[in-house]
Amino acid sequence: MILRPRLGTSLGLPSDRLRARATLILLIDNLLMWMGFFMIVPLISVHYVNGLGWAASLVGIVLALRQFTQQGLTVFSGALADRFGARGLILMGLLVRAVGFGSMAYADTFSHLLLSSLLAGLGGAFFESPKSAAMAALSDPETRRRIYAVQGISNNVGMALGVLIGGFLIQASFKTVALGSGCVYFLTFLLSMFILPQISVATGRRSLLSGIMMAARDRRFLIFTLISMGYFMIWVQLSLTVSLQAEKLAGTEHAVSWVFLTNTLFGISLQYPLVRWLEPRLKPINGLIMGTAIMTLGLGFIGIINSIWLLLLCVAIFAVGSAILSPNQQTVVADLADSTAFGSYMGFGGLSLAVGGALGNFLGGSLYDLGIKLNFSDLPWLVFFIVGSSSVVGLVWFSKHYLVNPSDAPSL
Repeated sequence: MILRPRLGTSLGLPSDRLRARATLILLIDNLLMWMGFFMIVPLISVHYVNGLGWAASLVGIVLALRQFTQQGLTVFSGALADRFGARGLILMGLLVRAVGFGSMAYADTFSHLLLSSLLAGLGGAFFESPKSAAMAALSDPETRRRIYAVQGISNNVGMALGVLIGGFLIQASFKTVALGSGCVYFLTFLLSMFILPQISVATGRRSLLSGIMMAARDRRFLIFTLISMGYFMIWVQLSLTVSLQAEKLAGTEHAVSWVFLTNTLFGISLQYPLVRWLEPRLKPINGLIMGTAIMTLGLGFIGIINSIWLLLLCVAIFAVGSAILSPNQQTVVADLADSTAFGSYMGFGGLSLAVGGALGNFLGGSLYDLGIKLNFSDLPWLVFFIVGSSSVVGLVWFSKHYLVNPSDAPSL
């Protein structure tokens, strides 16, 4: 065992040594991916809107299309992972994303930025669902929430490092940030090429489309995917409207780093303890409901504050909700999925982030501009509070109608 058995179990690592090793490598990859992503993405809106004077709605469209490209195409990469394994797709995705983010260094027109963003989204589409399916296939059902909590910590550590490095590099230029982000993904590609093993993510062998059709015909999974779009609409606001609001209140682009560092510090310090404390007390679906409700409150409160310090308090509330939501959401998805087609189910489930994230980015930018035009700056926060509240109601309804029987309940 790579770690002591007791510690490995506590962290949620699989009992099998080889599976535990593959899981640790995926966690390292995950940290580096988040670092490269958050080096650049939070600074896109600030650079193009506040630095170059572009409309927030234009940047919202770019971010929305990247989101939709990435999560929308994961349906097919998930099916490919079921058939051919996860490793090759992860490697391909890392290389394509390195080119996409690196090319943003020279994106000084809308079409060039859009093309670079779509290329970055395509790279993410290649590795997103294979990586998620690999983690689900490797994990033991009884400790699944714990490993997702550890993955959440790796997300937050990567986010913190990315924001810090990006904040340092932006002092040179946005070009330096973009090239740095591309280099991180290329280094992750090289690391994975040498140490990431092949990982089978499906227990059965089927045609490329049969797994997708299985997920699409799974009424319970389909309804959950539709409801999930709501909380992803509010989740993506951290990179767009919240970042713009922070820069507006503080009067400095460094406020974006403060936002993400606050979110990260709370995520790192609270995610694992919260998951371990809630594990025997709440089913994953109820943890998901609680996390969504707290995130909604954090975002909604932004509409009634007028200082950067109070905004950071709202971000802290949002971060607590996200720390609860993330591992429980991933656990619910994994538990609802059919183990004979994990890749296809994870890819299909990615549509919730594809549509919800794209709508969230598009509406976030549009509502931010409209609020300024109408002299009603609270408009985005009011709308997203309604969206988040509707998601909570939808999840409660789903829990009562589709998880009421013991046979329907998550395996935990």
